[in-house]
Amino acid sequence: MFLKNYKYFHDPFERLDQKWQYAIAKGYLTVTETAELSGFSRQYVNSQILSGKIKSVKGRNGTIGIRAREFTKWYSSLDVLPSSPIGKSSFSLKGLMKQIRMGRAWVLKFADRNNISCYYLGKFRRFDKEEAIVAWDRERFLYQKWITVEEATLNMEITQHELYMLVATHLVRTRKMECVLHYLKSDIAKNIERRQHHV
Repeated sequence: MFLKNYKYFHDPFERLDQKWQYAIAKGYLTVTETAELSGFSRQYVNSQILSGKIKSVKGRNGTIGIRAREFTKWYSSLDVLPSSPIGKSSFSLKGLMKQIRMGRAWVLKFADRNNISCYYLGKFRRFDKEEAIVAWDRERFLYQKWITVEEATLNMEITQHELYMLVATHLVRTRKMECVLHYLKSDIAKNIERRQHHV
């Protein structure tokens, strides 16, 4: 297709069925087709057009059209994509960095370490959302500075009662994040180590 002329630009339409090949061959997609192909709602697509994030053209009959290349430029750069005819729900690299709050180099190693499925779309690499979330759930505790009471009791040798006693005696610092009380993991670890030495 037309995108093959662009170096490092991966055509998202190559694997689509005949219905979509015909729609794209017209030279533009309607708002309804854009919504269906992207996995987003018509309202979301219209809001993206109004904000200028999707470049569109007006046809002779007044209908709004989105050229296939403009669709790809917009769609491929979004942080998170829902499942759609193009592929499974995915993160962009930037989206995955935001999700797990780590830097670019760390995230790329994380994706390789966990064999997270990825593919290229337009100019960007995309990572399978479900696989990335499962992998991060496995690894998150190792890198978290602040943890919830559930995470503490599940992953560390401490009971809920013991944790609350440490907080009450100012031996473990707390912080409220997203309306949930979190506990400083390093404080908990120090107190567990101190307790083990006294046994």
